[in-house]
Amino acid sequence: QLNAAGIKVIEDSVYAYPPDIINIASTAKNLAPLVEIPETKLAKILKGENRYVPLQARLSPDTSDKIYQMISEEKAKWAGIGMHEEYFRYYPENTLAASIVGYVSRDNVGQYGIESTFNTELQGIAGKFETKKDSIGRQITVGDSLLTPAVDGDDIVLTLDYTLQNFIC
Repeated sequence: QLNAAGIKVIEDSVYAYPPDIINIASTAKNLAPLVEIPETKLAKILKGENRYVPLQARLSPDTSDKIYQMISEEKAKWAGIGMHEEYFRYYPENTLAASIVGYVSRDNVGQYGIESTFNTELQGIAGKFETKKDSIGRQITVGDSLLTPAVDGDDIVLTLDYTLQNFIC
């Protein structure tokens, strides 16, 4: 059972608010294996004076779900730990068929293989919000604003035989 006030989980990135954490030792012990940070190092991070500390980005869906479930069940014990949603391409089979599939860079640009060849189709189009601002950069609420919704990228389905590809790799 986890006892970790000061930790929040929202979707795929986990972050901490060190000033809100009640039991640093317990939080570090229970969270370390999930965020893949050694317990002693995580305890030092959680003792830090920073108001906000990213702990791990691009969590696998399973890990993200586990952390979210723990926090949902005991919100008071996990105060100060949170999650932030981020979008990225997830490869459930890791490096299987990597030479065919390719990968994306940190900037989400396809590198090699299918990822590179079909990068434009897979990427989609980012949404955009345009508005008028005053001289110090604040949004002017009266006036025209333009909201362009995001467009999801396409899906590509490959007909690779998992067993054969796994054997070859």
